[in-house]
This record gives sequence, structure tokens and C-alpha cells, in this order.
Amino acid sequence: MTDQLFAVHQGIVYKCSEGPDGTVDLVAPPAITPSAEFERLEDGTFVHRLSRSLPEAVFTLRVDGLDHVDPILGYVAPDSDTVVTQHRHSLRVTKGFPRFPLLVNADEDVAPNTASAVTDLSIAVVAGAPQGWQRIEINCRAIGGRMVLVAKVTMEGDKVLHWSPPAIVGQWFHRLRMVSYRPGHETWCSARYQLNRGAPAVVEYDDEPGDGFEPGDYLDELRYLPRQAAAMPDWLTSQVLSGYQSAVENARTQQEQEEKPYSLLARVFDGIAPNQRPVAYRPAIASAERDSILSYLESCAVVLSSRGLSPDLLHPEREDKVPMAFLTDGKWVWSAAVAYYLREHNVPPAPDLVDHIRSVDYQVPRSVPRIAMGRASALAMDRPEPEATVRDDWDRAVFAIRDFAIRYQVSTRYYSLGEIKDEAWCLVREGDRYAAFWYWANEDRRELEHVFDVVSQAATFIIGQIYQNYPNLQREEGELIEAWEVLNQPSPPDPSLGDNFERFSYIHVTDFEVDQFGDTTSLMLYPPGTSFDQIVPPSAEVSPTPRRLRLTGQWQVLSCFTKSSGTQAYFLANPTGYYLKWGQIVEVPAAAASSDGGT
Repeated sequence: MTDQLFAVHQGIVYKCSEGPDGTVDLVAPPAITPSAEFERLEDGTFVHRLSRSLPEAVFTLRVDGLDHVDPILGYVAPDSDTVVTQHRHSLRVTKGFPRFPLLVNADEDVAPNTASAVTDLSIAVVAGAPQGWQRIEINCRAIGGRMVLVAKVTMEGDKVLHWSPPAIVGQWFHRLRMVSYRPGHETWCSARYQLNRGAPAVVEYDDEPGDGFEPGDYLDELRYLPRQAAAMPDWLTSQVLSGYQSAVENARTQQEQEEKPYSLLARVFDGIAPNQRPVAYRPAIASAERDSILSYLESCAVVLSSRGLSPDLLHPEREDKVPMAFLTDGKWVWSAAVAYYLREHNVPPAPDLVDHIRSVDYQVPRSVPRIAMGRASALAMDRPEPEATVRDDWDRAVFAIRDFAIRYQVSTRYYSLGEIKDEAWCLVREGDRYAAFWYWANEDRRELEHVFDVVSQAATFIIGQIYQNYPNLQREEGELIEAWEVLNQPSPPDPSLGDNFERFSYIHVTDFEVDQFGDTTSLMLYPPGTSFDQIVPPSAEVSPTPRRLRLTGQWQVLSCFTKSSGTQAYFLANPTGYYLKWGQIVEVPAAAASSDGGT
């Protein structure tokens, strides 16, 4: 049987699939009427897309020994010779190497109370047990995010069969392991669970998981369940070192795929108990680390806030004490309730959020990019990501840079917007920030690089560099440009540049003769001898007979060619009437016109 992906959300196990941008799609079981959050697809299934960090667990599950079974349900082996094994692998939300917490004083490490977790485990076991069971034994081995379950059930007549328990049973073993953890010591890696009909369950624990695990599993073990050095047995130290070496080697040889940035929304609790009291099955946080995590949770950027207070769900009277706000560090988004319940009730934040805070050494970011703030706000309000706003901000920045470069006749060879180009000022989005720099391709080197939270700030930097260096960034004589690079765009009755002309360039001419069709409000000119059927006619009616004009002295004009016939054309910065008024252009009688039109 192949691995299948599952998620536990609000105490229910769902089949699921990975969605885009840090999301998962929960698939409602066929026999259950889904809630309003689920949307019906064309094939009739109901799917709920949510942040990958909101389910209590996301994991793959494989059942060896049985074919075509649904791991959500329980299955008994067909005979005594069939061996059944469950393999579960929890998927990490965060990536990278583990960063261990602050040192823990073992004297402050209080032994946890696991009785209620064992009781709830037994309830799940009995609920999924096959009819006629007399005795159940489950051996659980776990390290990091990987777990192996081997279960046997004794039926009437003392017949012993292997059993694949429902997936929620494996989740209860995971929960039991989390709440058994002691920051200054360790947690169990093997558990032997025995339940006889009519008797309480008996659980025996062992510190070693046995064989069959990968080096990376041991590294993940210390990521979520860190130990003091004194509590690290030799076998674990050896395996962790091996896992670390493998991770380093993989980081060197495997190039990480660039992902679109996304944010994760932290859940406050893991579910609701039958008595309607919220529950959280999470590793304890030592007092030495608690203040650092609280400071981080309460000091990051506020996304949304309200003056009101919400009920304390763990208070006997449910008094309104919980602040109503959302905060973010750019990657994670969390309610102010996360810090409140840690401070007031010692409820640890979600393990992946804790791992993230450790990975940044509890240091609050100096700033959060505008893109991340907008995404966090949308996530907190359960709205679509504001990509349109991001695009609009980018378009405004591009327009500002191009407009400035056009006015100073800077060649597009010397600046690039959206991609990196050799020997050019570059502005590119990298993650949620914008990098601006001069690039040397032969050295793969960025010079004068600055990174900005807001694209307008990056655009201002590029404009400043263009202004400071524009004498060295000029276009060459006759360099081809795009239509949008023309500073003085013609307006009706003249035809538009982009639709009718091509091969644009600025050229210098002296005492230059041209023909003009139409009146003196036009910017458009043609070489002498151009016929009426070769031109792009203006929107207004014009005479098919042109008049000859001479541009006296030295001029810079826009040269281009018609798309329809390839005829040469010229455009001035202002209408010809403006220059005729000041004598810079003069009309040339037909008898006095030169044969070559000037230079």
C-alpha cells in the first residue's frame, strides 16, 4: 500500500492533499455532512482549503500487510499469518536546521500528568476495535515525526490477529508522546499498550525506539523535543550527529526550489474536548524559554487590533480577558490569544511556531515587508491574498523609474525591472522584499545592493542612482527604443506610435527638409517625396499634397517606420506650428526645395 496524506483537524481525521502557498485541502468523508467551510467540487466531493498550520497534524500513513484499506478505519488481518504494520510520518511545516531552546534547569522540570491522555487513547482504541475483541496490544515506536504501530487483537476463542487501528489511534499515541515530554529530561520512544476487556489499560514505556528510522528522524526529534546534554543517551547523540551530517550534505548538493512566499496562521488550541473545554497536546516549554517566546509573540508587528476583549475559554467563568489582535513576523501570523494563554494558563504555542521562533533566536524582525503585512491581514480576516495591490504597487514603481529614465534619455541597456541584467541597475522582487543593485555578470556580483520592504522605496533608490550617473548611461546615436520610451507621445489627430510605427530611434539632423501632411497641430513629418498612399493618415481629413518645411539648425528628432509600408517618418517634440511661430521651422517654396532634404 502506498503512503496516503491525512490531517487531523478539530479532532477529526481527514484525507487531504497539499494545496498551493502553504495550504492543505481537507476532503470530507462521504458519510459525514460537511460544515459550511467545505465547498463542493464538480465530482461531488467536499473540500475545505486552509493554512497548513491550522490542522493539529498533517502526516502520511501506510498500512503494510493489507491491500486496499482505508487507514482512517480499523481493519483486522484475514488470518493469523498476516502481519500488519502502520507507518506514519508527520510532515514539518517549517524547514531548515533545528535551533535548540535556551538551557533548562532540570530542577524546575515537573513530571507531566498523562492519565487523561491514556484514558482518551483507550476510548479511541475501544471505539475502533473489532467486534468480539477480548484483549488488545499495541506496540508503538516513534522518533521525530515518524511512528510505527504494530497492533494485535485477541478475539473470542483466543484467536490472535494483527490489527490496523483507526488513524486516530496513532494520533493519540502522538499526543501522549507530546504531553509526556519533560524539557529538562526526555520523552519515551517506545510504548507497549495493553488493554483487557473490563480492565484499565496498562502502558509500559522505554527510552529507545529500536531500528528502522532515518538519520533525519533523530534530528527532528531534537527539533521538537530537545533534551539537556545530560539527558542525551549515547545512541541518540550518535544518530543526531549522523542526521546533521546528512542534512548538511543535502543542503550542499540539492538546490532548494524557490517558492512563492506565503504566511502560516497559528492555531490557538488543537481541539475541543467533550466538556467543551479547549485542549492542546503540545510539548511543554520550560520557564527559562517561556519569557523569550512571550516577548517575541507580543513584540512583533500588529496587523489588526481591537479595543475589545474576548472570553477566556479556560477561565471558569469565561470572563472577557483575552486581547483581540493579530500579529506577524512576516512568516507566521498569530492571534494575541496565543501569548495570553501561554502567559496565563501555560498553554504552549503550536510546535511549528515554537520551532520557528527558536530558528530566529527569539529576535523580533526589525521590519516586516508591506507585502507580508497585507498577506497577514488577509489571512487573519480569511480573505484572498491581495495580489492586485502588490501588482499595482509594482506597476507604479516601474512607471516612475521609466518616466525618469526617459526624461534623462537613459538607455534601457543600463536598467532592468523584474529581472537581473549584466551591467545594469536592477530592481527585482526577492521573497517579500525588493532588492536594488548594479550587477556584474562576469563576477556574479551585486554592487551597492540595498533591500527594501516597500517597492516605492526601492524605486526611489534606483531613480537616485540613475540621476547620479545618467551622463554615463545615455542612449547611443540611433539606438533602437520601444514606443513607450518616447517622451512626447503624439495625440490625435496624429496616429499612435505603438499601433502604427516601429524601429524607433532618436537621430540628430541639421537644416533638415521634410514634408508634412495635415495642419500645423501635427508632430508627424515624412521625408521629401513621400506620397500620400505611403503615409499613416491622421484621424482628421488632410490634403494629399504636402507642404515642404525646413528644420533650421541642429535638431534631435524621433525616427521610425510605418508598419504597413516601411516608410520613414519623423516626430517632433511639439507641433510644427510652435516652431513656425518662433522661426525655428520655415516653409520652403517648391521652387527652393533642396533635392536631398538636408542631413
